[in-house]
Amino acid sequence: CIIIFFLLFRFGELADGVRALGKILQAILIGAVLAYVLNPVMMFFERRLQKAFRKRMRDEKRIRKLSRSIAIAGAELVFLGVIVALLSMIIPQLIISVEQLVVTLPEQIQGLMDRMQAFSRGNSPQAELVRQLITNGTSYLENWIRNDFLSQAQELMSYITSGVVGVVKTIFNIIVGIIVSVYILMKKETFISQLKKLVYTIFPPRAG
Repeated sequence: CIIIFFLLFRFGELADGVRALGKILQAILIGAVLAYVLNPVMMFFERRLQKAFRKRMRDEKRIRKLSRSIAIAGAELVFLGVIVALLSMIIPQLIISVEQLVVTLPEQIQGLMDRMQAFSRGNSPQAELVRQLITNGTSYLENWIRNDFLSQAQELMSYITSGVVGVVKTIFNIIVGIIVSVYILMKKETFISQLKKLVYTIFPPRAG
């Protein structure tokens, strides 16, 4: 009851603590997930390397260690290759889209303004409405540039800065995660053994 009461009335602080802990452990979690994903690739390389090394070497311990090291390097290279391939497909298309937008947007805006000005030269009620819209829009744009542009530009710069910082942190976490995944894959059997002991300690098997 005391624990439930504490959780209910300290839920906000507990959630903040969990989020802070998650940020701290983010790189480790990335490494653990990456190790789980790359484990089949590593085992694929390791089995074939062990067969090749046994034909030339007799020290089984050295064969396993050398095969594991090369297999981990191969698995990590496969992961990096997939990431590079995805980025090479996405980034050029993104650049092309941005370039097309930058080139065509001014022409589209100018064409729209020309059509509106041509339409506003008439004497119909619709032309008068268009002239009023142009006047109001121009006045609003001037007021926005004078009064709100500077504050919004500062806010935009803060968003850009925080975005750049977030990207740098993400890249750093990925690099640390790769290092963690290498360590986990190298000591895979030890980690599995320790995890089994922990599970059996928390959930002891029933007799019979």
